[in-house]
Order: sequence, then C-alpha cells, then structure tokens
Amino acid sequence: MIVASPSLSIKDWWRLTRQDKTLLRFMEEERIARLHLRGRTLDIGGGANFGYTKLIRIDGGSLDSINIAAEVSPTIVTDLNKELPIADEVYDNVICFNTLEHIYEDRRSTRELLRVLRPGGRFVVTVPFLFPRHGRYGDYHRHTAEYWERELCELSLDTKDFIVQPLSFSPLSSALAILHWFRGGL
Repeated sequence: MIVASPSLSIKDWWRLTRQDKTLLRFMEEERIARLHLRGRTLDIGGGANFGYTKLIRIDGGSLDSINIAAEVSPTIVTDLNKELPIADEVYDNVICFNTLEHIYEDRRSTRELLRVLRPGGRFVVTVPFLFPRHGRYGDYHRHTAEYWERELCELSLDTKDFIVQPLSFSPLSSALAILHWFRGGL
C-alpha cells in the first residue's frame, strides 16, 4: 500500500537549514536514523566504509552487507545480478539504500532479497526517482511508487504486508533534491 511520507517537525526543518549535505542525502539519512531494526540484518549494496552505517540501529542482532566492490568492505562480495550466496530465510531485515537502480536485473534481485528474508521480516528499500544518472556501476531504473506496489504484489506479497512510502518532505523536496546547487543551509 502506498502511504504519504511523515511530516518533518520544526526541529527537523531547523536542522535541514543548518547542515551541508544535499537535500536528498539529508532526507535519506533522516529516514535511516528513524529505523528501529531487530535481529539479523542484511545491507544490500552496503559495506563498512559507508557513513550511513553508523545511523543504523539494530537491537539484538548483527549487520552483514553485500556489495560488488570489495573496497567498501562488505561482509560478502558478489554480483547482485546473480543468485545470492545465502540460504533461504536467514535475515530478519533486508535493507537496501540506493542500490537497485544500479542492478540491471532488478526484478531478479528483488526476488532474491525477499528469498533471504524470514517470513514476517522487514524489507526497507530506497531508490531515487527524480534524480540524475549517477554511480560507476551503471544506472538503469527509475521506478515509481506504483511500480513498486505492483511489483511486490506480483511477487506474492499482499498489500497489507508492505508500505511504499515516497522519500519526500514536501511537494517540492524531490524536485529540489535533484538540483546540484541545492544544499541545506540558508
């Protein structure tokens, strides 16, 4: 089911005006910092060398990561266009921040991510929509919220079992986030 993004508080807006990241990075990190995960977690496209990992809070569990690039220090080095070298239903959470747009076989990857997720587990994904081409490993997809809702239903999930929540704080936030010159701070 598609739902609206949560509103920012006055305190959040104030922090936005006082930071030096792009609006998109601020929105993503704000969303990551609000996550409360329990149990074993798999970070798709992540690695120990990414700054956002310090924002991830996991109670009673651990964080593993998968990436094609060994230099970012993932737990597992593999190509996400192929079958994951992980048994079925191993993880309580699968998180994936700005990675699926770089995977040519994104439908196959999504099936694989759901395969390694335990029943009732949490699947948290962010993908840019209105954002310019980026990244060194290819940049293939810009799917809408409606696409993700339909895709997850076609993968046998019921709409009551997932939420698609656009990453935006106001109607202008996605549009402003693509502008190279727009950074937080006034």
